[in-house]
Amino acid sequence: MTDSTLEHLLRGSPERCIVLIEDVDSAGIERESMKAQSTKPSKGQTKIGDRVSLSGLLNAIDGVTAPEGRLLIMTSNTPDTLDPALIRPGRIDKQVFFGHVSPQVASQIFMRMFTESPDEQFEEVQQVTDVDVPVLAKTFGEQVPEKLVTPAEVQCYLLDHRDDPVSAVQKTGAWLDRMRVGFVD
Repeated sequence: MTDSTLEHLLRGSPERCIVLIEDVDSAGIERESMKAQSTKPSKGQTKIGDRVSLSGLLNAIDGVTAPEGRLLIMTSNTPDTLDPALIRPGRIDKQVFFGHVSPQVASQIFMRMFTESPDEQFEEVQQVTDVDVPVLAKTFGEQVPEKLVTPAEVQCYLLDHRDDPVSAVQKTGAWLDRMRVGFVD
């Protein structure tokens, strides 16, 4: 992708839409001075110069010709490596950190996963009633320590047990042991 391609894509987006740029830290975006020093294409590039420069990204998202009325969301796995010009106040209005879960958040995720909603009935879920879910959620949350797993990891684990929340609670300790040593399910 080039600067002009990105600008064209953003200008062509509909009004009142959400634009998502995922993993902006991994996109090979760099300042022009660093770009000139590059001699080897990055993975996925066909030639040097097929990158979006920092200047090109900044102009595309809030330059003179940048479209207005769009909600821009950028994700990053390493936000501390982002250029200060990209994340300055006024350009990025809100930064939200999704780190590791607390026991309370783990319990809330459990509740959302196993509580019936008007849109979706969990007829396949056995061994549990709506009355039991808060108790199970509390027990699940109490087993999850601070700063070990992310919300996505909790959700993935619970999805693997979506038909049996009791089993999810019973096997939480073994799952967390695997997470501690780096074996991801």
